[in-house]
Amino acid sequence: MKETSESVPDVETEANPTVDYSDSSDEEDIRNTVGNVPLHWYDAYDHIGYSLDGLRIPKISKKEDDIDEFLAQMEDPNYWRTVIDPQTGGKVVLGDDAIDVIQNIQQARYPNSDYDPYPRYVDFFTGETATMPVCNTSLAKRNFIPSKLEEQKVRLLVKAIKARRRLTSKVGEKASKPVFYDLWEDETPKPLSRTQQWRLKMHLPAPKMKLPDHAESYNPPAEYLFTEKERKEWEEQDEYERRLDFIPKKYSSLRLVPAYDKYLKDRYRRCLDLYRAPRKKKMRLNVDPNDLLPQLPKPSDLRPFPTEVSIVYTGHQGPVRAVDVEAGGRYLASGGDDCTVRIWEVSTGRCLLVKKCAEPVHGIVWYPGGKFALLAVASGKRLLLISSGVGNKQKLDDTDIFVDNLWKNFSKDTDWQRPSDEQDCFLLAVANHSKSISQVIWHVSGDYLATMAPGSGSSTILVHHLGTLKTQIPFARTKGQPRRILFHPTRPQLYVASSRYLRIFNLVKQILTKKITTSVSCISAMAMHPKGDDTVIGGMDGRLNWYDMDNTIKPCKVFRYHDSGVRAVACHGRYPLFASVSDDATAKIFHCTVYNDYDKMPLIVPLKILRSHRKVETVGSILDCTFHPSQPWLFTSGADGVICLFTGLKVSMTTSEGCNKGVKSPLSLLHEICGKKGLTPMYELLTSQGQGVDSLFVYRLCIDSVVATGRGKSKKLAKQNAALNWLMMIVEQGNHRNWGISGQTPAEAKQFLLRLAAYKDDEQGGVNGDGNAKNNTVYVNVLQEFCIQKHYLKPVFTEEGMCGAQHDQTFFVSVELGEYKKTGSGRSKKLAKQNAAHLMLDFLYNTPEDELNAHLLIEKAEDPMLNGQLRKAFELRSLTVKSIIGEYDVQYDSNFSLETFKNMDLIHQIPADIHLGLFSAISNELDLDYAMSEMLDNDKNVVLFMQIKSHPSMVLVGSGKTFEQARLSVIFKFLIALQQELA
Repeated sequence: MKETSESVPDVETEANPTVDYSDSSDEEDIRNTVGNVPLHWYDAYDHIGYSLDGLRIPKISKKEDDIDEFLAQMEDPNYWRTVIDPQTGGKVVLGDDAIDVIQNIQQARYPNSDYDPYPRYVDFFTGETATMPVCNTSLAKRNFIPSKLEEQKVRLLVKAIKARRRLTSKVGEKASKPVFYDLWEDETPKPLSRTQQWRLKMHLPAPKMKLPDHAESYNPPAEYLFTEKERKEWEEQDEYERRLDFIPKKYSSLRLVPAYDKYLKDRYRRCLDLYRAPRKKKMRLNVDPNDLLPQLPKPSDLRPFPTEVSIVYTGHQGPVRAVDVEAGGRYLASGGDDCTVRIWEVSTGRCLLVKKCAEPVHGIVWYPGGKFALLAVASGKRLLLISSGVGNKQKLDDTDIFVDNLWKNFSKDTDWQRPSDEQDCFLLAVANHSKSISQVIWHVSGDYLATMAPGSGSSTILVHHLGTLKTQIPFARTKGQPRRILFHPTRPQLYVASSRYLRIFNLVKQILTKKITTSVSCISAMAMHPKGDDTVIGGMDGRLNWYDMDNTIKPCKVFRYHDSGVRAVACHGRYPLFASVSDDATAKIFHCTVYNDYDKMPLIVPLKILRSHRKVETVGSILDCTFHPSQPWLFTSGADGVICLFTGLKVSMTTSEGCNKGVKSPLSLLHEICGKKGLTPMYELLTSQGQGVDSLFVYRLCIDSVVATGRGKSKKLAKQNAALNWLMMIVEQGNHRNWGISGQTPAEAKQFLLRLAAYKDDEQGGVNGDGNAKNNTVYVNVLQEFCIQKHYLKPVFTEEGMCGAQHDQTFFVSVELGEYKKTGSGRSKKLAKQNAAHLMLDFLYNTPEDELNAHLLIEKAEDPMLNGQLRKAFELRSLTVKSIIGEYDVQYDSNFSLETFKNMDLIHQIPADIHLGLFSAISNELDLDYAMSEMLDNDKNVVLFMQIKSHPSMVLVGSGKTFEQARLSVIFKFLIALQQELA
């Protein structure tokens, strides 16, 4: 353009006056000939275009002088409608039509004033029905004939689709997806400075706003709407205390929702958060949550521990407040709201003694160590010392000597009272208190007793010295209300627990050693580990706290497993176990291992939840618990008047490689040992007596000058017993390691051999008196036969209900016999029915026959359908093991002798339940000392072992589907073996 402008001369309009700027063409108003091109093309030039001759047309100045502009404005009446044409540069006066168009456009009207946007509608096809059509044109023939062109197109499309030359619609959609290209692909990015890189790396995006929930809906659910009380509370709260910063409202439709009045305030707060609140980059740890949890062993690897209900002790007529087991583990003492103290035999469940008290019993403990048959009982305001009257003769004589020595120093100044011999033969001493006693404990030495009577002021806690029969008040005043007290097993310390605090006092220095603030709401139970370094505390809020008393005043472990208040806790003296019972009708078993290393925390593992008691309103459920001193068994007493024994069933043994090979028998183990030693066991059949179920075989086994004998109802069983006795003899000699018998000590080796004795024999399931295998309803049949023989009323069984989770239910079945009623529990209805019948039978056998005849006899019979021997057995039972008559227990009949037992026909004529009474009478007559342990075989049958300690080689084995059946089986075998020895 610039080169052209230099070579083309300018057009001088004044020098060529002959140039006519108008012609007769269509562009007659245009004075130049540049054409209809945009004039802004020439803004940067001094000309406006080119003429027909190719000459430049100079620009004409559009702006006039200010004076001329003013004069034109004052003198020209058409000044306001005059405009300048940008192409010609001349002035054009707009007409009236143009002015109207401009004014209409400015006022947002149609440019043409005569235009009608809403003309009158002429309905060509009216709503009236016409006789003749408006258009009656005939349809063409092509409307009735298919189009051949369309048919040809469809044929080609189908052929293309079949040949996959044409994509279908779905494929076509995928293929037609737009493709985007990077516009800056070829550009080279500029290198960023360190500051820019740091800013880019440390950029933190703004946090997103919280999404609205249901409360912010225009139609929220009813539970999100405020009540009048909630609205009033919301208005009274400060802004920072409110859960919501608005009041939810409900509208019937969305169009009724008004404008949000806090919108600007919320936006302002959001802006403040964005530019005023600092942002911090938080480093997250990529840690597996399972790695943070402690690695606890499996409960199956921590056996033995209580798992099942084995025996139910019934007899109390109200809640049982306290239970305790003697040091030997043979007898159980209990006391409750029925003002009675009962002594039970642990293995059989029989009640041996009932002692009537004046007031309810809230505490009962045996003399520690088992040296004396002495009981301390808290009954109302009195502390009683009672002789249990059970145990061997030597223990009873030692108890009498001990009590006589105490009363030698008796004087009127003592705080104790001695009852007269005529008043109570079992009551030995009485100490009165001002208030009701809630707890009584023995010191481990047996010289001191401590009692707690809340509300007695300074005499709330009293310490009694048996040597002098004096009572001491250790505290002039007590801070708070004491809840539990406890003696330290090895140190002269007394633990006193109030509602929230645990105080430890040194009894020698008479000072406060330590004060611990617990996290429980109200302390209700306390127990100490046998080592004395750890204490477990339970509260009414269901919490359990484990304290390491030497290292810290804060709990090492806190458990919240109970739904109601904890009533009692107990620690086992031999096994690493502790238990807690609560008002939620559950007893929880824990494994606790305390290490000698103070830097290592104790290992506590929850093991099992036990259920067997029922809840009683206003009283609770399980009130007390205690462990067996030598077995992993737990005793619980409940508000339903029942005491339950929970025992543990051991798992099957495995080989050293870890593969489950089942249980080895003693015979197979003996042959394996002899094979390694190159020895051959020599068996010799000594005797073979009887036929069928009455048969008895005796074998003698000789290996390397060691001889043992075994007997059984089959040859295989006799050989098994001989092998077991031979192995026991090797253990007794201390040569078990040389013979390859597992166990570090002889005691562990014996336990190993007893586990091996869980072999299959032809007597599994228990023996029912006639040699046949018993089923789950044996006690029901015995009860029915007993009632028929005695002409008593027919027993009626009723389902009482069930409790527990679906996989861990406990059923309750009651049996009514006249006005007598007993309730049994079990994992199935059959087992509960069997236990109920067993309890009723035990009650009938322990109740005088005259009393039963007065309430149950429906038909008089001078001679019941019993032969002489069976009647003799019942008489023996009533004389030796019957329950209380009046207030005190009847002593054993002096006419009883082993000759009477020797002539009895145990197999055919004596019912199985009578065997318990015979066994109890004989064990007391012979002062028999025995031990029992149980396990499971491959068929989940209970196998029970009984070892006579005076004859270590005598080990009896009984099996059955339940613990009761196995116990009856082993007792039956003992009676048979004893008869053989007497014969």
